[in-house]
Amino acid sequence: MYNAKRENAVSTMNGPENRLYPLGQSAPSAAERSYYSFDTKRPKLGSCIWISIVLFILFILILIICLIVFFTLKPAYGTQVSNSQNGPHLLVYNQPKLSTHRDLLVADDLLELLQKNTGHLCLLDTAYFGSSYQQLYFEEHLKNSRHFDIRKALEKTPDGGEQLVHPLKFQAYARSLGLQKDCHVILYDHGETEDSILSATFAWWLFKVYSFERVSILNGGLGAWQRLAQRNPNLELAVVERGQPAPVVEGNFIAGWNAFWLSSYADTLEALKKNRTVFLDARPTGHFTGQDRDQLAAKAGRIRGAINIPTETLLTKQGAFKQLPELKQEMKNKRISGNRPIIVYSSDALQASALYFCTVQAGYSTKLFDGGWIEFSAKGPNYLIDLY
Repeated sequence: MYNAKRENAVSTMNGPENRLYPLGQSAPSAAERSYYSFDTKRPKLGSCIWISIVLFILFILILIICLIVFFTLKPAYGTQVSNSQNGPHLLVYNQPKLSTHRDLLVADDLLELLQKNTGHLCLLDTAYFGSSYQQLYFEEHLKNSRHFDIRKALEKTPDGGEQLVHPLKFQAYARSLGLQKDCHVILYDHGETEDSILSATFAWWLFKVYSFERVSILNGGLGAWQRLAQRNPNLELAVVERGQPAPVVEGNFIAGWNAFWLSSYADTLEALKKNRTVFLDARPTGHFTGQDRDQLAAKAGRIRGAINIPTETLLTKQGAFKQLPELKQEMKNKRISGNRPIIVYSSDALQASALYFCTVQAGYSTKLFDGGWIEFSAKGPNYLIDLY
């Protein structure tokens, strides 16, 4: 009995923290105890290490997500591209800058802006159609407006076509009109033809491509302003001027290049091959169906799968744009939704600009194919063309 008690007593002393070990089993050595025994400090250290690893992994994941968001959804910050070794720098964009104004104004809106006189308004007359369109400007124009000649933004290509001039050339022309970098440009057409609003929408598109955001169109053009003047005969601001404008001081307008607003031939071809883009054809119905031949095109036809929305369907009898709900309904009737990107084209960029303007106002993700059917009919592969 004494021996048994003694052995139990010894056994209780052999293990760490007074653990009991079976008779005949010796207590573990110090090395074994360091591996098997319960150490209150070790788990805490291990937990800290694991927490640190998890936090580090989370940090890396968050960093990757932030980089992806930054490079895909970042605002349109410009990239500086030098025009020459020691020449001026050009800002190049691929996304639209944030708008803080309305793209389409009615005459009363413009009158209110002129009366408030809180911003730097720059009025541009875009008279373009006809053999003597500059003379139309001299005959009558809005007070303090300048004539914006669309031809100054175009130049001939070696193959006989036309392309947009270099941004610095556009910048020089805009400055010669007295345009400042803080201008709110207001464009208006002259009503010389039924679809004369095309000159205003094309000029609007030009300013967007050249990275100038604060630009609006006077809906109804000069005719709408004259009707406002008739309703307010004593309103000095509504006076229509004639003759040569007064000389202006050269402005500090800054041009860039924003490819967001246009689709090149290569872009258009790639979009057709991917078969995800909706193509809208703004030509008259006769050109779209092949009943009438577009004299400047290489062949009669249309881009494969295109939907026809003639410019005339967008306008009132006075040559102004219809109300936005009506324009959206026109798109809806053609089963056009915002689920797919859109490319708008016509014979050329000028003819496509009114429909393009409407798709932008309706909130669609859209680009304008500047080469239009004239270029695509000459260069496009036949399997991407519906021929007649």
